[in-house]
Amino acid sequence: MTPETRIEQALGRIETLVDQACDVCDLDPSVPQEVKDCLRQLDEETAAARYEHLLEQDRYSIGDHLESLQALTDLAHQACEQNEAVNPAVDSTLEEARREISALRRELH
Repeated sequence: MTPETRIEQALGRIETLVDQACDVCDLDPSVPQEVKDCLRQLDEETAAARYEHLLEQDRYSIGDHLESLQALTDLAHQACEQNEAVNPAVDSTLEEARREISALRRELH
């Protein structure tokens, strides 16, 4: 598997995980707006990273996006911890996305 293919697959998994977390939030009216906002930003950044990678086909072009994704998953995780009303599935999905982002960052460095 080429590095570009590996990156595309990892970004696809991250996007799927973020989408899953967003879906859970959309179905649960008790989720605070702060968590929803974090997930929206995370979703937008994930889409931007995938688009840039597809456009550039350069494994290093997404470095800044990965840094932003890491920061946004940390922020979303903190928001989940501060709000007991958040479905635990959201936080566990974010944790899985964070692990995937970290693994991809390590692979590219």
